[in-house]
Amino acid sequence: MIESVDIDFGLENVWKSWFDFRKGKKSSSEIEWFEYNLERELAKLSTELMDGSYHLQKYRQFMVYENKKRLITVAAVRDRVVQRLVYNYLLPIIDPQLTRDVWSCRPGKGLLGAITQTQNLLRHNPNGAIVRFDVKQFFASIDRNILLKLVKCKIRETKALGLIQLIITENTQLPVGIPIGNLTSQILANLYLNELDRYILFQIKPLGYVRYGDDGLLVLGTKTEANQVLQLVNYFLLEKLKLALNPKNTKICLVKAGAHFLGVEIFSTGLRLKSRVLKEMWENLSAETLSSYFGVVKTKGTSKNMRYLRWRTVGLTD
Repeated sequence: MIESVDIDFGLENVWKSWFDFRKGKKSSSEIEWFEYNLERELAKLSTELMDGSYHLQKYRQFMVYENKKRLITVAAVRDRVVQRLVYNYLLPIIDPQLTRDVWSCRPGKGLLGAITQTQNLLRHNPNGAIVRFDVKQFFASIDRNILLKLVKCKIRETKALGLIQLIITENTQLPVGIPIGNLTSQILANLYLNELDRYILFQIKPLGYVRYGDDGLLVLGTKTEANQVLQLVNYFLLEKLKLALNPKNTKICLVKAGAHFLGVEIFSTGLRLKSRVLKEMWENLSAETLSSYFGVVKTKGTSKNMRYLRWRTVGLTD
């Protein structure tokens, strides 16, 4: 399906994008300055978007060290408002095109749902085999020409296409890749890997499949079949999307041995949160994250984890 409704650059929609962006964000000096000059800045944004003079400001970059080293690229506040505007436009177009197996950056889904679905797949296929894969340097390796072709398969309106192309290509220092910190990068990444998802669903036809971001897990009947499927997935990524698997995080094992996936040790009979995931939760605990973290720990953690969470959150929401 090609979208026939163009993007709205009107001031009312820019204001809505600001409120969507601002919701749940911690204050910073940049956000406070923008908020102090809000009416002027939003009016300027709307005008620039409508007359075609809008350009992205320089990105701020920093490195984070979690499960793996990642270069995070953060846009200026005004550009993040535009990112939200584009995201709101793209979501109802792209999300319905995705398969049911994709759990990242989608309304009504998320990490907890992906973990639960994975455990359900293992429970229903106790004698099967698992392929767990991770795409090597995914965001930094996305071919922008391929991505733009995929976008044009969904959208044909000039204003929308022009802005999306600007976001994908402007102020990038490398010939490939998109900034991992952009909100639009998350939904565009799902569009990019939708090609792999559909290949897996309709050509490979595994017993089960879950993808969250650039991490994927397939359930097959036997270990021999799993080895064959891994070769097919690797070939498809290389030939069609110019991506490669990360050998360090790509594994084949039996369902009865469980799977280390999405920061959790998942078994057909239960699961255990990894210490790395718990450490990240404690470091990022706030009034905004409390509800989602509580759900993960309550359903996936131990009683000791829950007691510690309750102790840490005393007075947090007062």
